[in-house]
Formats: sequence, structure tokens, C-alpha cells
Amino acid sequence: FILSEDQDEKKLLTEFLSFIRSLDPDCIITFNGDNFDLPYIEYRLKLYDLDFNIGYANQKLQQSKIDGRFRLSGKAVVDLYPKTWYIHTKTGKKRLIDIAEYFFFSEEDKILKLEIPELPGSLFNKGNIPLLQQYVEQDVKITFELFHKLFAGEMALVKINGAPYSDVLLQTQRVNGEFLLMRILFENNIIIPSKPKKGDIQINKQKRKEHPHTGGQVITPKVSTAENVIIADFVSMYPTLMSSGNIGSESFLSDSQFS
Repeated sequence: FILSEDQDEKKLLTEFLSFIRSLDPDCIITFNGDNFDLPYIEYRLKLYDLDFNIGYANQKLQQSKIDGRFRLSGKAVVDLYPKTWYIHTKTGKKRLIDIAEYFFFSEEDKILKLEIPELPGSLFNKGNIPLLQQYVEQDVKITFELFHKLFAGEMALVKINGAPYSDVLLQTQRVNGEFLLMRILFENNIIIPSKPKKGDIQINKQKRKEHPHTGGQVITPKVSTAENVIIADFVSMYPTLMSSGNIGSESFLSDSQFS
């Protein structure tokens, strides 16, 4: 969708919303969409008293006041950008093209790198439109491929724990694990304890203070300055050990049962 200087923006926005509703996507994927694309579109819509209603039964796409993420009931709205924070690109930048080079491209691949200030004259010059279109198409393809690269684990998790697709992509590993645990408990007719109230939480905190659990031994490191330090982090250590060793009150098998 390209808006030229002599076009009606409200009409274009209406057509844009109708186009998304006609696609009826299960998943809306963006790169830094929570911070830029979606808030900007929402701002332009508000100028014309239009709602960002692209969900089922005209439900609106809304931004959470807690974490800033956009959500839409029954659909997964996924911003890939937070998933790339751990990636160290060659340039040190976290642009989509830098992430794409890290995952997909070699030095021999031809990639269209375009900075908007480099375009001669007005952004909407007819000579710039084909180049912009090629650049946008490339971004769309990269975003689509990057989604499958970054969310392969979550997509497999949908099949394992049976949670709604939109929830699995947005929830943390801990919450997804709890969903699977609740499913196992339900299948075994085990009642799940109610969520503690605020008063109960305070009582439990006080009990832990009075009867603390020592836990594992933590060695205090020597304070000093060092060079060439390598950080090795065991991701999801406890879930990994529980899974590999089949350790859990509902799944543990004794030697006699296993044999």
C-alpha cells in the first residue's frame, strides 16, 4: 500500500484493514512492530476515527499497558525483535538486514541495502517506487523466514502441550511448562491447587524467612578485573535436567516399573 501526495489516506487505511480481514491470518509477524509499525498505524487510524479492528468479530488490536506488546484474541501477534537481543551481528546493529545476514546470507549473496535518506528527492518520486517495493518485498520474505528460524521450538511446543498457538508464542517457557503440567494433572484427575491470595502469599513469605531453605552452595567470586572472559550459561537448567532424567512427581518411573 503506497500513499501518494494526491491520494486519500483514510480510504487507503480502510482498504488496508479490509485486506487484512480478508486474509484472516492466524499469525501477524513483525520486526520491531510493537515499538514502531503497529503504534504508527494505530496513530494514523485514530486521526480518522478508525479502529484497528482486524480480529474476529471486528475485535481491535490493542497494546498492553504492562509489556507494550500488541495482542489480538485468537490470533498470534509476534514481534521478532526481542528474540534477536542475544544475537551478535557483524555490524553490531540489530536491524532486520543485519539479523538476516547472521542467519541466512553469505558475502556472495546479493542483498538490497537501502537507507531512506539515500533516496534522491522526495520519497514518493516515481523513480523510487520500484526500488522501495523491491526493498519491502525483501523485508517481508526475511521476516517470514526469520519467524520459522526463531520460533521453531515454540511451534513444536504447540504440539506437545496443546495450548492455543497464540498463547504459546507469547508466553514464557515457565508458563508454557505450567500449562503442560496442568494438562497432565487434569488427565490424571488430580485437583490443581487454587492460586494463593495476597494474604496467603505474605504468610508464605514470612514462613520462608523463619524456616529458610539453604539451597545449593554458591561460591563468592573474587573481585577483580579480567580480560577475555567467556560466559557459559546453562539455558533452562532445571527443566532440562527434569526432562532428560524423567524427574517429576507425576512422571518418575522406578527401576522396577521401567523394567
